[in-house]
Order: sequence, then C-alpha cells, then structure tokens
Amino acid sequence: MKKLRQKITTFVYLLRYRRNLVSHLRMTGFFLDPALSVNFGSLTSEEEGGIREAVRRAGIHPGPFVEIGSLFGFTTNLIALLKEPERELIGLDNLSWNPLGLEPEHHRKILECSLRIATERLNTRLVYRDAAEFYKTYDGEVPALVFIDAGHEYEEVRADIDWASKLGVPIICGHDYSSRFPGVVRAVQECFGDDVRLHGSLWIAERAR
Repeated sequence: MKKLRQKITTFVYLLRYRRNLVSHLRMTGFFLDPALSVNFGSLTSEEEGGIREAVRRAGIHPGPFVEIGSLFGFTTNLIALLKEPERELIGLDNLSWNPLGLEPEHHRKILECSLRIATERLNTRLVYRDAAEFYKTYDGEVPALVFIDAGHEYEEVRADIDWASKLGVPIICGHDYSSRFPGVVRAVQECFGDDVRLHGSLWIAERAR
C-alpha cells in the first residue's frame, strides 16, 4: 500500500510539471514555430538585436550591467557574451516564479547550470534577493545598463525603472512591452513617453548621464 501511494504521488508530481511545461511551450509558440523551440522563455531574433544595440550603446559608459529577473539565464548568457569580459554583469532573481512551476531549489540549479560558463569565465555574478532589498542595499558603481524582465505588473516595473533612473543609469531597457503586459507599457510610457526604441517587445530608453 505504501509503495502504491508513492507511485501515485510520483505520477501526480510528474503530471503537474508536464502540464506546466506544455502550457509554457504553447504560450511561447513552441508548437507553432519550430524556430522558437530553442528560445522559449527568452528572446526572438528581433529582440536579440535590441539587446545587441543596448549593450553597444552602454559600452561607452563605465559601470556594471544589471539584469533584473534572470529566470533561466538565456538572456543573461547573451548579455555576458556581448559585453566586455572585464565588465561585471549582475543577474538578480528571487526565484519566486518560473513558467514551469519548479521549486526554488530546482529553479536555482537550472539557472546556475545554464550560467556556469558566464559565472566562471565572463565575470557574471548571481544575486538571489528581492529587487526592493537589492535596491536598498546596492552600493556599487552606477550601472551602465539595467535590463528589466522580472515582475510585469505596473508597480513592479515602475519601481525597477525608478531605481535605475534615480541612480542615473544611461541605458535602461526591458522585455515584454506589449498588449499582453499593460503594466509594462504603462510604466515605460509614464517614465519615458515616446522616447523609446522598440525591437519587437524589447524596449530601450537612453538617458544622458
């Protein structure tokens, strides 16, 4: 009887994650466009172009790059590869959400495996902390770039932008500027108006330091 319960529990556990995985793959177009299958949870080719532009423009400024919301590390890896090797990249994530419904410890293991080369060879550092706490305690150099892709509610995005703006970050950018995430659009519009360049749903705002 005990073994039967264990088997049932295991089956329910696997079924739960299978449903989460299928739901996420459908949401990202995995079954509609095979070209997206290697990029789910990350960026389209057009949005990657936006990251390249943001990194290039930020490259003339001193200071680290900061990514708010590393998730599985796909975009983190891209930024790490594009930046100068000596420039620090800080990836921030509180592990409170992921599209597969993974427990925080499993999410962390996947993220760290994904970013192993970046953390060991490309001066990338992961910080597991809430954004609000990170903002209060950050005492490093003014970042040259802040990439925002964590919470998508208006209040969360606005808090991320306000922190970066208060510090005088010259390149502030983020993901998911689209009708699916009205909170992102509202926050970006309030802070930057039409002075934003779009690459798909990736937005870039440039401010004089």
